[in-house]
Amino acid sequence: MGSISEGSLSALRSLGISTEGLRSKGLSSLEPADYDLVVSLDADFPVKRVLGPDLDFRYEDWDIPDPIGEDTEVYLDVARLLHERIEELMRREGIPPANG
Repeated sequence: MGSISEGSLSALRSLGISTEGLRSKGLSSLEPADYDLVVSLDADFPVKRVLGPDLDFRYEDWDIPDPIGEDTEVYLDVARLLHERIEELMRREGIPPANG
C-alpha cells in the first residue's frame, strides 16, 4: 500500500493527534458489508466511481483539497477543515465528541 506523507504526519502531531499505528490502507482490505458510511475526500473520485453504482451503504463526497507538495500551513489548514467536517458529521449522526 502507499504511505502517509510526512507533511500529514507532522500536521497531525502539531495538532496533538497521535500518529502511532497509522498506516495507508486500500479499499480492497475492507468489506463493503461492514460500512455504515463511506466518505470520499476527493470530489474527482466520488464513492460511486470508486466502489461502483450499486451501494448498500450511505456515502458522502466531500471536496477536501490535497495538500501534497504544499507547505506545513496548508497541511494544517486541511487538517483543521477535516476536523470541522468530521465534527459536523458526528453531530448529524448523534455521536458525542470524544472530549465529552
